[in-house]
Order: sequence, then C-alpha cells, then structure tokens
Amino acid sequence: MRGTGAPPTPGRRARPRWPALAAPRAKGLDIESSTHHAFRQMLKPDIIGSAFAISVSLIIYYLAVGFFPVYFQTIFGFSQSKANALGNWNWTFNA
Repeated sequence: MRGTGAPPTPGRRARPRWPALAAPRAKGLDIESSTHHAFRQMLKPDIIGSAFAISVSLIIYYLAVGFFPVYFQTIFGFSQSKANALGNWNWTFNA
C-alpha cells in the first residue's frame, strides 16, 4: 500500500522509481556514458532526412493554402468561391 508507511511485504521488492533506468543499471550498463552527447546520437541521416522531408512538405502545403486561391483568381479568372472550393479539395487530399 502506498502512502501508509507500511513496509513492503516479504518476498516482494519495492518498485523502483524509474524502472527505465533501473534495468540498465542492473545489467551493469553505464547510464552516464550512454546519455552523453544525446543530440549527437540523434543526428543520423535517417532522422535528419525525414525531418527535412516533413518540413519541405509542410512548407509546400502552407504555400499552397495561402497562394492558390489568389493564383486561381488572378491567372485563371476564377471567382473567389470557386478558388476557395479548389483549396478545399487541396486540403481534403492532403489531410
């Protein structure tokens, strides 16, 4: 029971506060060396490449949402409602 101050029952170990750190320590792994240079461990080509691709696709999407209605109105002569309807179709296929 938690909060009662009663000692743990015999045969059961107390649950560690941070079980994700308790298991590697039990195996004898050095936690400090594995968490040293955490950002450098994450800078791998697959992570950087996917983050870059998502960023580029979001930039293209935001530009399309912002400029396509104006583009269709000025270049093709669509009315504002028709240009917005095309923007809705764009949003539907991207979502």
